[in-house]
Amino acid sequence: MVSMRVTVMAATLVALCVLATNMHAAYIFCCRRYVHRKIPFSEIKGFSLQKSTDLCPVRAIIFHTKNGKRCADPSLKWVMDYVTERNRHRFIHYKSGPTNLKQKH
Repeated sequence: MVSMRVTVMAATLVALCVLATNMHAAYIFCCRRYVHRKIPFSEIKGFSLQKSTDLCPVRAIIFHTKNGKRCADPSLKWVMDYVTERNRHRFIHYKSGPTNLKQKH
C-alpha cells in the first residue's frame, strides 16, 4: 500500500513539474520570425537581444516600440545601425547626467 502512495505522489509531482514548465514558457516573449519592413527609428524606445535557444530558436534584436515588441534580423545593416544609434543616445544621456555636474561653491 505504501508503494502505491509513493507512486501516485511521484506521478503527481512529475505532472506538476511539467505543467509549471509549460506555464512559464507561455509567458516568455519569443521571436520566431522577423519583421519584413524597416521600423521607423522614432518609434523605438529600446531594444533587447534574443539568443538562440531550444525554446526560441531564432537570434533576434527585439525592438521595444510604442506599439509593442518587434523582432528584427541582426544580420541586416539597418538593424545594427539602429542598435548602434540607440546605444550612442544612451551613452550620451549617461555621460551628461547629474552625477557628472560639478557643484559651485
